[in-house]
Amino acid sequence: MSIEALYASGIVVDFALLFTALELAALWAYHHFTGRGLAPDDYLLNGLAGLCLMVSLRAALASCWVLMATGLIAAGMAHFLDLYLRATPGSRLTGFLRTLPAQCEQGRAESDKYAAEGAVQPL
Repeated sequence: MSIEALYASGIVVDFALLFTALELAALWAYHHFTGRGLAPDDYLLNGLAGLCLMVSLRAALASCWVLMATGLIAAGMAHFLDLYLRATPGSRLTGFLRTLPAQCEQGRAESDKYAAEGAVQPL
């Protein structure tokens, strides 16, 4: 099998996906069990964005445009959330995920309040 055929078949991308997933799992396990190393907040969203981009590449090689588009959208969302959390002082991924249900409930309560009054909710 030639190098060109190896890349075109997607095997290289499969190995890169596997290696990256194992790397993320190893980083998490090292930090979880020893308390040392990188905290998941520092690499998880960036790693997720990279994995999604590799899934998109693999889907493009297999001519699966739906999975390719989904992977690109997921990568963009993970990257945006990573940048947002890094730009917001004092915010961490774990803190964001813990407060997300409360924020959703607060928004739902405000929407219900405006709906009960018959008013249009301001943007």
